[in-house]
Amino acid sequence: MDLSAPSRSLAPSVHLQVLAVLARTEHPLSGRAVGRLLAGKASSRGVAYALTYLVAQGVVRRDDYPPAALYRLNREHVVAAAADALGDLWGGIPGTVPG
Repeated sequence: MDLSAPSRSLAPSVHLQVLAVLARTEHPLSGRAVGRLLAGKASSRGVAYALTYLVAQGVVRRDDYPPAALYRLNREHVVAAAADALGDLWGGIPGTVPG
């Protein structure tokens, strides 16, 4: 298991890493901020693709503030508890980034 990215044990996708980042905050984040928090674990294109997918699924909410878009976990979605568990994986291993 990659202790720097524990959710990769579930799937090697950046989607889970992005979800873990959003689960760890109550504040909306820009795509760039999500990428920074991933500390080089995902490309900006990968983060953008994951956010687009997660918004389309309703798991993530997008609020437009031109020219920026801010993203936050939809805590009313059926998978919000699972996203919180992913975020807890990150918090449970010191020195790790989400994923």
